[in-house]
Amino acid sequence: MAHRKKKHYEEMMVRMTKAIEAHYCLEASWYAYSIIEDRMIAVLMATGGAVDARGKLYRNLGRKLDVIKERAKKDTLLRAYFDSAVVAAITKWKDERNTLMHAMANASVPLADIDTQTLLLATNGKELVKTVCRVTRLLRRNRHKIPVPP
Repeated sequence: MAHRKKKHYEEMMVRMTKAIEAHYCLEASWYAYSIIEDRMIAVLMATGGAVDARGKLYRNLGRKLDVIKERAKKDTLLRAYFDSAVVAAITKWKDERNTLMHAMANASVPLADIDTQTLLLATNGKELVKTVCRVTRLLRRNRHKIPVPP
């Protein structure tokens, strides 16, 4: 399973890069969002679970980030890797993506401006994915050194 997932991520990263190069920036952003969402689930799993009190998987990225911020108050390892700068970068990117999607839906921003903003969103998303994957990997690799607090 781990090997299959690694290959899947590698393919998504290649596709994201190719989409940016071809100026298919919405597609590239979709890949970035998907990877970030998945890594947030991995972080939640490594820090106490990815389901709420009713046993339901945390659904949206904002909620996942809220749970991570709350857990980081007690979890020094989580706080070390998902510090306020990392969480702020993810939040900012998520909010820009959401704002842009709504602007497209209600035609509040000219399409030429959306094209420029989606290119920025995609390139920033690609860099953010690298950061999120790196800190998630470090958290999981070092979790055994500092257990999840009660």
